Amino acid sequence: MLEDFLERTEFTDYKDFFENYKIKVPANFNFGYDVVDVLAERTPDAKAFVWCNDNGEELVMTFLSLKSAQIKPLLISAVSVLNAVILLC
Repeated sequence: MLEDFLERTEFTDYKDFFENYKIKVPANFNFGYDVVDVLAERTPDAKAFVWCNDNGEELVMTFLSLKSAQIKPLLISAVSVLNAVILLC
């Protein structure tokens, strides 16, 4: 997937990386379709989203479940504006 968005993925050293690292972002880029849906096809059962709170409650979703339109109300109720969200890619 990196190859879809980077001109190069391998570099000889830091100088090469610093001078030649270029990100290709399509004009109509959509993270949901271009990243989540692709990962849902490639690794449907991989963890994509983990939510937990101080009460020990936890919600774990796979890429396939995130792709589903049915998950949107659950996400809205699980993640409020007061929650901190960390995105690791």
